[in-house]
Amino acid sequence: MQSSIYMHKDNPELPNSYKIKLICLSGKVIDYEVASHRYIDKIPFYDRDGKLISLEVHPTPMIELALVDDKFIQIPLSIGIFEFDENYSKIVAIREKELRDKEKQNEKK
Repeated sequence: MQSSIYMHKDNPELPNSYKIKLICLSGKVIDYEVASHRYIDKIPFYDRDGKLISLEVHPTPMIELALVDDKFIQIPLSIGIFEFDENYSKIVAIREKELRDKEKQNEKK
């Protein structure tokens, strides 16, 4: 999944941020307040003209977090367990409903 770096607040029901709890393999717990995130699991290769040649599997898949204080961090997915809070579930539910509504509108056309 890839989300845009900044959430587009086109729906007033969307939360401004969500929390991700990282439970490291060492037992350490780190909480992040996140504006958005994306997974980095492919490496794009381009030719000199900027045309995409291929996508290769990234040797260390990562998650990039855009924190609410305008900091970006990249964390290897293998470092531990990531838990998303209920705000993220709410965002997903709202976006899925919007997608279904758009599909219904397209079917009517």
